[in-house]
Amino acid sequence: MVWFNIVGLIILMLILLITCRYKSKYVKKLDSKKYRLKILYPTSLWITDKLPRKLISRNTKTNRKLKELYLKEDISEEQSLYVAQKISVVIIVLLCGLVFGLGVSVTSPKALQEISKVKRKDSSSTYSFVAKNKKETKDISIEVAGKRRTKKETYRAIDKGKKLLVKKMLANNKSVNKVNSHVDFVNSIGKEDIKVSWGIENSDLIGYDGEIGKNVPRKGSLVKLTAIMELDKITENYQFYIKVFPEKKNSNLQGYLQKHVDEKSITEREVSLPKKIGGKAYRYFVKNTNYAIWIFPLALVIAIVLFIIKDKDLDKEVEERQKQMLRDYPNIVSKLLIYFGAGLSIKSALERIVYEYNKQKNEIHYAYEEMEIAITKMKSGVSEATAIAEYGDRCGIHCYIKFANIIEQNLRRGSKDMVYALKSEVNSAVNARKNSILKEGSEISTKLLGPMVVMLIISIAIIMVPAFLSINL
Repeated sequence: MVWFNIVGLIILMLILLITCRYKSKYVKKLDSKKYRLKILYPTSLWITDKLPRKLISRNTKTNRKLKELYLKEDISEEQSLYVAQKISVVIIVLLCGLVFGLGVSVTSPKALQEISKVKRKDSSSTYSFVAKNKKETKDISIEVAGKRRTKKETYRAIDKGKKLLVKKMLANNKSVNKVNSHVDFVNSIGKEDIKVSWGIENSDLIGYDGEIGKNVPRKGSLVKLTAIMELDKITENYQFYIKVFPEKKNSNLQGYLQKHVDEKSITEREVSLPKKIGGKAYRYFVKNTNYAIWIFPLALVIAIVLFIIKDKDLDKEVEERQKQMLRDYPNIVSKLLIYFGAGLSIKSALERIVYEYNKQKNEIHYAYEEMEIAITKMKSGVSEATAIAEYGDRCGIHCYIKFANIIEQNLRRGSKDMVYALKSEVNSAVNARKNSILKEGSEISTKLLGPMVVMLIISIAIIMVPAFLSINL
């Protein structure tokens, strides 16, 4: 996994270096506050330009939102910039994932960590490790005995331990009906630490060390075993038979290690493992979980999710645009009413509104910007009625569509009822604005409710805790 992260980092850094000057003049002009990952934009734009144009422009919903925000019909540049913005997020996530994955890979323990001792716990436990020499590697699982109820519970524990006893005794053998490798005459079993001593009817066939004798018939021979199980000073004899066959070669490594551990003093916290078994040198390793292998896939998933979720930011910008337009609506209608009442034509009144906006402009107000586009269309030859109707459609909010309809009707039918209609619209716009302010205030109150509850709980705790402490005293 270390090499994967290193290769990934090298490839990513090479791409960043090769493309670092791509469209550099264009990137320098971008606003650093709006485009915070500006340093990655040369690479992002290079990747964007390599993508098929249809793939970038096929999302009609996103295109519509971009048109609303950038006030353009041709948004090919904005589309590329938006996709590049999303790709920059993906690059930074992948870069962090590779760096973090490399760090974890280097600092985390190896998949096989060499050991020379096994530790005893307070209760009996199984210790798994890998035994290796120059020719072979074996997975080992040995029982490491640990450090110590009504009679019924004791007998129940002993009865439960009988099945476990047979299983542990068999070691690598599959069944009592076929024992052809080292058996493990364990000294204790289970969480209860049941002490076990053994009796063998024919120790020539199988010895107390668990080794199979040399004179075992090929057809096998039954051997009666007696396990004397002791727990909490209660003793019970458990007798059963095993069928012993001639020993299978190279199958007693685990049994030998189990015997070695069992023979050591149970009061010792650590048991040294033998360096040589049967003249062969062995080394032992514990298998460690390598979490580094999951870091890059996780970073990749996060990058994909962020690429998709980035569209949510666009939704927020469009929502903020609509809120801003609703805030500006009463002022626009009021100004039109004043200028129209003063004798200006609709076109002149709108031009005057836009002129004042440009004179005092500190930030973009979409309602005024859309109005300026409508005036530009009028000057280029589009009829006033068509330009105003398109203005309402581009704004996309009910009140602006209604506003455009009022002006359009005035242009087609005359200005007889225009003043009355505008006055009525001003009143409804002001009322709508009041309701909007009240709604925003209630939302803020709701958001403040959480911190207020936390402060209340802290205040109660400050008062109550000393009171309870004084009662205990």
